[in-house]
Amino acid sequence: MRETIELTGRAREFVSSSEVKNGLLSCFSRHTTAALVLANRRQGISELVPEVLHATLEAAVKYKAAMIPSEPETASAYLLSAVLGSSVAVPVQGGKCALGDWQGLYFIEMSGPREREVVMTLVGV
Repeated sequence: MRETIELTGRAREFVSSSEVKNGLLSCFSRHTTAALVLANRRQGISELVPEVLHATLEAAVKYKAAMIPSEPETASAYLLSAVLGSSVAVPVQGGKCALGDWQGLYFIEMSGPREREVVMTLVGV
């Protein structure tokens, strides 16, 4: 089962609870069937992000995943994770995440739901 969880608020809290004013926030998923992406979180659109994103991704890998007939769902999850990536870097300026006005951080689960871990590391001054 596919699942999308917005982590923008958690990332902002992580940064604001630190003393770092300028630097880089690294977010990393430790899982081969999940990914991290930046996507639109504007009201009215953010509600569609999970549905549209998953439909688009599924269409993109359906053919290749079918080439692994023993585990097509798992193969699809591995492929999507590899294409999307397991990490996102966000600049920190003035003690805040320097995201665009409508950008949000999303964790995308392609084989779950499961308990997952996203590692956030903040470096800077």
